[in-house]
Amino acid sequence: AKRKQAQAMEKLSDAAWKPNVAAFGAYQLGKDHNWVVGVNANWTLHRSVDRSKMQQAAQMTLTQIDAIERQVKQDINLLVEKNWLAVDDTRLRYQSLAKEEQLAQQMLKLHQAGFKEGINTVIELNDAQAKLVKIQTERANVAYEYVMALAELLASTGNVQSFVNYIPAQ
Repeated sequence: AKRKQAQAMEKLSDAAWKPNVAAFGAYQLGKDHNWVVGVNANWTLHRSVDRSKMQQAAQMTLTQIDAIERQVKQDINLLVEKNWLAVDDTRLRYQSLAKEEQLAQQMLKLHQAGFKEGINTVIELNDAQAKLVKIQTERANVAYEYVMALAELLASTGNVQSFVNYIPAQ
């Protein structure tokens, strides 16, 4: 809208340098068949408003609009890249925690077996269980962060509607 407004201002400032020409005519139906034709021409040579300043202002406005558009495109690209990196980072953290969860499950099994044999104490068994629950909680939190980062990425690309495509069917 601003671009159209600035372009209209530029056309208006250009028109201030050109002559105005108007033609008119009329024909009266009736007995006498009267008619009239005329041309009016007007060219302003001097005006109290500085026409060249008006042209410069219109051109500067267009230049500013171009700069703003470039900046907005750059900002959108940076936002998309930031959101993509956030999605990728949370994906990698989730995968890393999956390996930690497997290790914690194995450690819990070892501590349970050691407890049955009398090698491990209840405290060691509880510590192993707490570590597993902690990792599972972290993993659930990272999964939430992933979903939020994905939603932000899709929003920044204008594809919010496609979010439902990422929800697994049950």
